[in-house]
Amino acid sequence: MKLVCMKLFSDFECTGKYCRHNCCKTGWDIEIDKPTLDYLDSVGDCSLRSITETDEDGTFLIREDGKCPLLTADGLCSLQLKYGAEHISDICREHPRFYEWFGGYKEAGVGLCCEEAVRLLLEDNSPLVFESREIDEEDDYLRYDEEVFSALLAARNALLAMLTDRTLPIQERLRRLLFHGQRFQDALDDEDMHQLYTEIDHLNDLSDMHDDLATEYDPEVIAAGIYEYCSDLDMLDPALFNMMRFTFSKGGIADTVRAFDKLHPDKLYIIEHLAVYFLFRYFMKAVRSFEIMEKIKLTVLSVMIIRMLIAAECAPIEDIIREYSAEIEYSAENLGKLYEDFYAETFFSYDGLMSLII
Repeated sequence: MKLVCMKLFSDFECTGKYCRHNCCKTGWDIEIDKPTLDYLDSVGDCSLRSITETDEDGTFLIREDGKCPLLTADGLCSLQLKYGAEHISDICREHPRFYEWFGGYKEAGVGLCCEEAVRLLLEDNSPLVFESREIDEEDDYLRYDEEVFSALLAARNALLAMLTDRTLPIQERLRRLLFHGQRFQDALDDEDMHQLYTEIDHLNDLSDMHDDLATEYDPEVIAAGIYEYCSDLDMLDPALFNMMRFTFSKGGIADTVRAFDKLHPDKLYIIEHLAVYFLFRYFMKAVRSFEIMEKIKLTVLSVMIIRMLIAAECAPIEDIIREYSAEIEYSAENLGKLYEDFYAETFFSYDGLMSLII
């Protein structure tokens, strides 16, 4: 099997008890998979008393004040200390890593809900590096359309190359991402792979692009609408919404972003890295959902919200990124709501998001 991953996936190591935001203390549900449950039962481990079973959703640990009951006093996993990492649940061993499989092709990365993953993302201002290697795993059996896969992989790779083209301002790259994403979606809707490849070949042909970039929406109005929308999302921690309230409630966000860019041009690589991360992580899911634009919109929306929070200096950059990822990416409810509303709310429309790219 071929594995393609971001280099930071290979560099990642959990910092365990030294993590300021230990994922075993966040209030998230921790699922215990059946092999782990069976092993604990076979050795008669008393940890079983901390586990409850549900009929529909699986088997989970019973939390104590938001913490995993199996943590030691110094924040380590008592099961791993006792039996080794091979006998803890997959979610505990793999988090925050993520994977996507297509037959004999696999992609991997690390999610930004983790402070160590964010540190790795930010530690070098060079373009993010991807690695490819053969691994000893059997092909995945889940079905997918190989023709669509090949076309979307080519489209995604072309967009990643465009996003890392630093001869263009980052705003221009994000606008092109929206523009070409819509073109790719139109071709996919028509089931016309030839047209999709044609659009890829003309990625740098901008002769008819700029008319589609014009928008009459005021970015302040769009930002206010997004702020209001996010106030209704289900968040485990108030930190992210407090950051958004600090940033959006006073208005003038466009001027704030422009002023920050002028003072801190050395920070613009962060926006590029975030765009590459979100596009790499989500775009190929469209192979099965056939929804390219919802992945593009998620990328642009996420990057611009984080960008505006950073410009407002409402919190340290690392905390802004981690909080956003934890509350949006790692909430199935919030992510699902966004996907549904991308086609219903004006501020999530093509023109609305285009105006938000300040």
